Amino acid sequence: MSNLPDAFAVRAVDLRRSFGSIQALRGVSLDVPKGSIHGLLGPNGAGKTTLFRILTGQLKPDGGRGEVAGLDVVAERSELRRRIGVLFEMQNLYPRLSVRENLVLFAALYGVAVSVVDELLRKFDLFDRRTSKVDTLSNGMRQKVLIARALLHQPEVLFLDEPTTGLDPNWSLEVQELIRGVRDADATVVLATHQMETADALCDTVSIIDRGSLVANDTPRALKRRLGKRSLLVETGANGAIRGDRIPFDDESSAVRIAAALRDRTLVSIHSEEATLDDVFRQLTGKSLKEALS
Repeated sequence: MSNLPDAFAVRAVDLRRSFGSIQALRGVSLDVPKGSIHGLLGPNGAGKTTLFRILTGQLKPDGGRGEVAGLDVVAERSELRRRIGVLFEMQNLYPRLSVRENLVLFAALYGVAVSVVDELLRKFDLFDRRTSKVDTLSNGMRQKVLIARALLHQPEVLFLDEPTTGLDPNWSLEVQELIRGVRDADATVVLATHQMETADALCDTVSIIDRGSLVANDTPRALKRRLGKRSLLVETGANGAIRGDRIPFDDESSAVRIAAALRDRTLVSIHSEEATLDDVFRQLTGKSLKEALS
């Protein structure tokens, strides 16, 4: 019987995995609350994809324990696959089949009625494109089909691997709204990504993984407040010459510097600037995510 508390949809306890001499996971532990969107953040090679594969029953850990939807990810792998949905980074649809044919084929594997396919096509605004061949769709449209396919059997936990990578901004926002809709329907979403802006906008909680270790686990807001550095951008000037001073918000000298800027020059504008998740990543790892990916 599972020891997973009712409050959590996912639990990892001291998960470890090596590939030869490379330690991909170095004892990762985390809990994901039910009905939330949780992000696994980090650059390629950080270990997030290995954790993702273990939690979805695709890879056995060398040590530790994982539970998803109350099921042991190793001992109860067959049942686990019926209780979760998975969207891989690679778009693995059948390109010469239509949108509806792709979904009907997958539905048959899970014993799902065809009526559910048509219901999801309407819900995802795909019904008018149901006869279109997949290879004629845009990248964003194919991503919508993949998410619909992952939800056909009404999984308790949906795992998404880089769900917005390669999408233009409009499609990215639409896919984010679909993911929020999954959470609002009382499912739990776990997404692996290296896109900090998407995670900040979408996730209720995040885990930052670096070189196989969990270096942070909290809400985006809490991480930014605790580890990021807030600042004020004070713009002053006269006769069209504008000068901008960025003043650390939490520094002891902040008040003095702001007062001096207001006293000595004409105020044009003043803005608060909150830290980003990439600022948090830099604080924790010594480099920005962009630098880590290069």
